[in-house]
Amino acid sequence: MQDEAVPHDDAPDDRILAAVARRADANPDLLVEFARGAIRRVPGALLARTNREVAADWMLDAFTWFHDTPADHLSVRLHNPEVALDGRSTPGTIVEVAGVDRPFLLSTVSRTIEHVGESILRHVHPIYGTQRDADGHL
Repeated sequence: MQDEAVPHDDAPDDRILAAVARRADANPDLLVEFARGAIRRVPGALLARTNREVAADWMLDAFTWFHDTPADHLSVRLHNPEVALDGRSTPGTIVEVAGVDRPFLLSTVSRTIEHVGESILRHVHPIYGTQRDADGHL
């Protein structure tokens, strides 16, 4: 689904966050705060080109994966999305890491990728302060 090709009064991140909130089955505030943290370091020019529906789908998927990763685990996943944030096809791989932030985590993952001969186009490194209940839920 492509965004309408008309100007919007809202900032791009506000439109993305509104699309994220519409996807929440429960606790939309928690999902929106997660998404806000994920996009806060994304350059404004990229956000302006972002298809809000694609971005919202990505945020919901990332939140579910992060939520389901036990607090004491480090989880890494790779995926090749069919559609980039701007709605076009993408030839790249996304590497995501969920777990407690550790010294050298980003540099270790980056160097491992470079060591096997791949290059990194962009880092997005949101760090979330989280609390989990006794059952491990955010």
